[in-house]
Amino acid sequence: MKDIRAYIQPFMLSRTAQALLKIPDFPGMSVSDCEGFDGDKVIDRNFPYMPRKRMEIFARMSSLKIFSIR
Repeated sequence: MKDIRAYIQPFMLSRTAQALLKIPDFPGMSVSDCEGFDGDKVIDRNFPYMPRKRMEIFARMSSLKIFSIR
């Protein structure tokens, strides 16, 4: 099994999930709320954390070609 993680902006969750559901035999995913920041994009030094969604997919090694970045 392989653990695939992605951190995306909340507004991209629906579009990303719809695209993943089109994959044959998609194994499913977990989504959770998280916060973080990029050192180059700190907007407010007092509260630099931006809301994000964490997506996790656990896929079999045989299906990893489906998830490769093009």
